[in-house]
Amino acid sequence: MSFLAKINPYGTVISGLKNRVALLEKEISIVGQDGNLYLKEASEPKFPTISKEKILKYCDHSPLVQPIHNAIIREVTNAGWSIKPIFNSKCSKCGKEHDRPENVSCECGGSILGPDIEQKNKLEKFIDNPHPDIDLYSIIRSALKWELCIDDYYLSLSYIRQNDRGKYFIMEEPQALYVENPLLIGKVKRGDSDWSYFCPICNLLDEEYLSDSKGKCPKHKIELWETAYVLYSGSRIRRRYSKREIIEGHFNRRLPDEYGTPIIQACINQIEAALNLDLLNRDTFEKGTLAKIFAFEGYTQDEVASLEQAIASMAEKRKSIGSKLFNLFLGNSKGKIEIHDVLSDPSKLQALEWHRYYRDMLLSNYGVTPVFAGTVESGKAGNNPMLQIDVMANTTKAWMRTISEPINTILLSALGITDWYFDFDEIEREDKKESALVQKLRAETVAIYKSSGLEIEIEDDGTINPIITKETNPKEPILKIEKQKDPLDKLFDDLADALFHISRDYENGLLQTLENNSKDRANLDNKIIPAVSDVTLKLDANLRANIHLIFNHAYINTISKYSKIISKDDINPNILKYLKEYFEGYVSPFFDKWGEREKENIFRIIEEEILKGYNWQTVRKRLSEEYFERRDSYYWRMVARTEGTRAFSFASERAAKDLGATEKRFIFTEDGLACVSCVQASKEGWLPIDSETSFGNPPLHPNCRCYYEFRIGPATKRWDDVPAEKRKDFTEEMQDALWEYSSTSYYINTILRHPLDYLKRISYKLQIERALKAIETMKKIFNLEGSKINEEGVVLWRGLDEADILDHILDPNDPELKDIFDDKGFSSTSKDSDIALAFGYHYMQVSQGHITMLKIHVPYGTRVIFIGNSYEYTQEEVILQNGSIFRINNTSFRDLTESEKELLYNEGMDPERQKNIKVKIYDVDYLGDTNIRA
Repeated sequence: MSFLAKINPYGTVISGLKNRVALLEKEISIVGQDGNLYLKEASEPKFPTISKEKILKYCDHSPLVQPIHNAIIREVTNAGWSIKPIFNSKCSKCGKEHDRPENVSCECGGSILGPDIEQKNKLEKFIDNPHPDIDLYSIIRSALKWELCIDDYYLSLSYIRQNDRGKYFIMEEPQALYVENPLLIGKVKRGDSDWSYFCPICNLLDEEYLSDSKGKCPKHKIELWETAYVLYSGSRIRRRYSKREIIEGHFNRRLPDEYGTPIIQACINQIEAALNLDLLNRDTFEKGTLAKIFAFEGYTQDEVASLEQAIASMAEKRKSIGSKLFNLFLGNSKGKIEIHDVLSDPSKLQALEWHRYYRDMLLSNYGVTPVFAGTVESGKAGNNPMLQIDVMANTTKAWMRTISEPINTILLSALGITDWYFDFDEIEREDKKESALVQKLRAETVAIYKSSGLEIEIEDDGTINPIITKETNPKEPILKIEKQKDPLDKLFDDLADALFHISRDYENGLLQTLENNSKDRANLDNKIIPAVSDVTLKLDANLRANIHLIFNHAYINTISKYSKIISKDDINPNILKYLKEYFEGYVSPFFDKWGEREKENIFRIIEEEILKGYNWQTVRKRLSEEYFERRDSYYWRMVARTEGTRAFSFASERAAKDLGATEKRFIFTEDGLACVSCVQASKEGWLPIDSETSFGNPPLHPNCRCYYEFRIGPATKRWDDVPAEKRKDFTEEMQDALWEYSSTSYYINTILRHPLDYLKRISYKLQIERALKAIETMKKIFNLEGSKINEEGVVLWRGLDEADILDHILDPNDPELKDIFDDKGFSSTSKDSDIALAFGYHYMQVSQGHITMLKIHVPYGTRVIFIGNSYEYTQEEVILQNGSIFRINNTSFRDLTESEKELLYNEGMDPERQKNIKVKIYDVDYLGDTNIRA
């Protein structure tokens, strides 16, 4: 036995254990996702994790990587960029886009305008001078450099400006654009330790003011911003950024990862191998290496050494080229002179082939191709010709999008640009090979048509069309069936005709006025203003007169439809009262300030033409093309239908209320003119008669023919009709509290369930403050009138650890209390049993052979918060109050259903394990909560 073994008899055992632990560490790793930790098998580190700092160094120093990056950057930046319009023209009211508008007004009555030139000027001014010292080219080039290297770039927008006195101000729009170091940028979200609201000016001046809730900075009196990104300096946070301050881009980001994956990570081994080849060559020619061995016959070593010195002295007299190769001279007593090569031939080492292979691997990863453009000497293989890198057009466009799309999403929104976008110019290339193939295909196509006996014609764009000469029998015309018009349609048509004729007479008269006063421009004002005022009164009078008829028809029709109280011929005395009420608040979007807009448009055109040299014919032409021709019969039918529907809706609702109706429902009319809002409004179901849909009352858009139907009945909403995210009675503070609870309820429930020692369980003071605030806010929500269950027989489900039931039995030894347990925290439940099953699976202990679920019978009047599918979680969640008490009625076991097995498989449960798993259901009654209310 060795000495070490004698003094440490357990050394061998300990050493063996250490080796075993090291082996296990290699075989497994602890992985975290969504707050859960689990063990995962890990193979030998064939794919080692390499930091982005190291990858950046490789990119900066590798002669293989740099040419690729520079080629891509040249292609992207040389293409140039410009500001382009999002649309040709657009309605200023409804937002409908028009490629080639035939009229100056939209169907809804709004003016059709082109993109706002002021917006373009603003955007051009910013991109021409995005930074006091740096142009946009340098910013884009730097962003691409970062992205090509580590697949992350961050541009920060500064909203802060300093005046001459040194005072800082927050501006509405960004003032400058900066390139940030992505190695120092980190993302944060609510719940992270580095998250908070911050003062942007304090943040700039390193006078950090942080808060866990919205508010104002006490020093600078400005609104706080929410942290979304941080710039680290070591372990310290040097700067904070909100979402609107950062433009980020990635090329190889894989969601849900927050950061990009560097492209060269896939070929890091090839880069290192190429680097080692270069180092080998450097060592050979810098440090010096043996090139040849000379063996001399009949000479002693001393004689050979003397000869070597003589040769060296002669070489010294010549200009040295700094060669690091040297030769060895050996004496050889017998035999002839022999020369032996020691330095390996690079071609025999295949170093150049490997180097080229590594280079091609990198080229393919970046989506670029090598173009060999060199010449080789006669008689040589030429395995390393001159190289030119060609970036394919699709690759260039893909890299362009990583710059243009983030800029358009963040910067344009910050500048208030809605009509224009930033884009790189098109890449135009001529591919001779592709052109030859196209020509070949065209020739073959012509030959096929010819062989089939068909003549062909070639259009200007190169399209080849066969000419079919075979006669075909003409189809008989299809007789159109005239649809019987509804009485209401007749009223709409009468209104449209009246408005059209008034408008046309006015327009013809105005054009005649221009012609008659072509030489007396000073008198035009006296002619045009009365004409516009007169037609305005005529349009308004005819509109009201015809709406009176529509209103009367709507009221009587509703009464006749929903009751037999009166007949169609009877006139209800309430109609006139309702008509007066309607017109007192009536404002038509088509005729509101119609006269003012008309005069403004006419005189604007006249003044523009005066500056160019007045010509009444030009004015006449512009008025006709830009305004009058667009107000055709279709336009006035659209006005009549829209305004008539508005009156019909009001009148029918008043009639229904007179009959005692308490509910109404939006009815979608499919006539080819409806919009998405109409469809969505029709899905909202029955509403109280005095309310309206989320999109308003009909008409929801021009030409809308939708309407309400009515019924008499209770107008109470179900407790689960409106999810939390859409509750109108919730304040912003309430929404924030529920978002906090939905994203992470741990801190909130830890405080409630462990009131005496939660300070030992939560180390972050900021988290404690936020959780306490959320608790108080949630208690306010439970006290709202809309937070009550207003139906019988409601069943909710909750998946949990069985210990959470058994450990909270009030008294196991008391017959009256042994089946009652409580939960001091807020209890998250779901209307969907599958959701609860999934939660129960994740809470199930390894030793348990069953998933535990609560089936909770909740009585009428119970206070709850219906979350539904709000806050990005589709869990049909319902929150019960803190301090809830439950009584166990019975327990039962059952097997998993097939659909549940599939659900749990998707959650990660192995099918083999499922065979032995049961579902244990605690059937419980909800008894209320222990909170004392005033």
